Amino acid sequence: MHVDMKECSSLQAGHPFRQRCAHSAYSHARLQQEAPVFLLLLDCVWQLWRQFPLALGFSEALLLRLATEAYASDYGTFLCSSHQERCALGVTDNTHCLFRALLRPGERDCYSNPLYEPTELAIWPSVHPQALQLWRGGLGQLGVGLAQKLRKQYGIDNVILSDIKKPSHHVFTSGPFVYADVLDYKHLRELIVNYRVTWLIHYSALLSAVGEANMAQAREINIRGLHNVLDLALENCLRLFVPSTIGAFGPSSPRDPTPDLCVQRPQTIYGVSKVHGELMGEYLHHKCGLDFRCLRYPGVISVSAPPGGGTTDYAVQIFHDALTTGHHECYLRPDTRLPMMHISDCHRATIEFMQAPESQLSLRTYNIAAMSFTPEEVAQEIRKHVPHLKVTYKPDVVRQKIADSWPMRFDDTNARRDWGWASAFKLEELVSDILRSIRDKRTTDGLPAS
Repeated sequence: MHVDMKECSSLQAGHPFRQRCAHSAYSHARLQQEAPVFLLLLDCVWQLWRQFPLALGFSEALLLRLATEAYASDYGTFLCSSHQERCALGVTDNTHCLFRALLRPGERDCYSNPLYEPTELAIWPSVHPQALQLWRGGLGQLGVGLAQKLRKQYGIDNVILSDIKKPSHHVFTSGPFVYADVLDYKHLRELIVNYRVTWLIHYSALLSAVGEANMAQAREINIRGLHNVLDLALENCLRLFVPSTIGAFGPSSPRDPTPDLCVQRPQTIYGVSKVHGELMGEYLHHKCGLDFRCLRYPGVISVSAPPGGGTTDYAVQIFHDALTTGHHECYLRPDTRLPMMHISDCHRATIEFMQAPESQLSLRTYNIAAMSFTPEEVAQEIRKHVPHLKVTYKPDVVRQKIADSWPMRFDDTNARRDWGWASAFKLEELVSDILRSIRDKRTTDGLPAS
């Protein structure tokens, strides 16, 4: 499989993405042709990738990206149900191609398999049920980074990281790691009892794109899994943290600023499950005394994770483009304002919130904010370090519509008043730090710093 295969054979053959992925369907619509056929194909490819790690030239990140984009519709690649429909609507002329985006400088390496060894031999995968595994993605960037910071404060052996997937060598050797499935209540209870757990930080969730394709599984992981964690926290008197997201808001929410308490009405099962978690945690706090804590994260900027093609990811890609091509084409209008945060601030906010005395908390769920900027504002700040940066604007209809429905600015007055939250990174500091981090990484990888 090659990344540069234009619109790929499934598009030319006329796979009905609009019907199978239920693009533009309303939540109350009675769907008759929806089916996760493309996701099943990706899952089959992932099973091959897992069983034969040297035989395929791409990484798991590419499969996850394709799964996300099939439902996110950030690019025109997976729109419409036939080649004829795509031509009639002018999709190629009016949208961006995902595969061309994957070939941009700095992108292709993120989706390539460094262990790949070309061979002409056929591969014969095992189809025995025990040889097949559930594909849920990897260890989360937020969880791994937060564990590192907690270990510095509380000691390596006092912070246990868990997942259902085999960790990297670096993660495995950096501190305690255990297998834990959020749906296995008995095993979770054993871990909590055996390790004498006092804090539980619950990041496990099926993300929006895959969740929309399989709502039954999303309900199991995002809601039943959450209920397992809530019950265990109650049973063992744990302090429980469950993060929420900017996706917990919808088009009817106030945008500038967005307060802690307002109409939310998200339009994905992922967002719905996050609102459900917020309300269940608050209910159990008032009803049973559960020490439940939740933060709504804005867009989080980190150079360690490659841009995923989402609505806020221009704020990562523009830094890479500034140091490589010197040109960035932005898919949002120059005046599109969204709330953002450096990942270091995100980690620190979580730790400070968990450490805050419960007597200081007037809410169980808080917004946290650091900055809010537009593409033009961040471009102007980058030009202070990279004067030759040129930015052109070609708004993408789909992503612009999403951005126009999201909060422009988070109101975090309550977090600042109750437990003293204050961000360390403003726009100037963020730009300087991200550029420095990218240059350092490129130097380490043997690439020109700029």
